[in-house]
Amino acid sequence: MDVFDYGATCSLIASQLEGFSGREIAKLAVAWQAAGYASEDGLITRQMMLAKVEEAREQHARKMQWQADEERLKRVKAQGKSASNASVAEVAKSEIGSDPTQPNLLKTDTPLPSPY
Repeated sequence: MDVFDYGATCSLIASQLEGFSGREIAKLAVAWQAAGYASEDGLITRQMMLAKVEEAREQHARKMQWQADEERLKRVKAQGKSASNASVAEVAKSEIGSDPTQPNLLKTDTPLPSPY
């Protein structure tokens, strides 16, 4: 590990990981390890750690958005059981901004970051 204030860095990182699951945090630690192994000098730097945190935060935000979209779609489908399929599609499209009859409900131009 490179020389930096590890305690302060960990405190900063902890404040940025609110809402993360234990699994997400464990994956972040593995990403740090892999980044250190892949570096020229084999050291994990503060900048490397913070870059991986930012990637994890972006991935977490996409996951939360996907889950919210899925919940909205379930609610729309439940509300639409007595309505026609066309009206269910209209309501879903207005709520989540896409047609639920088409694949890829969650459309993004941003590629998923590498876990490493």
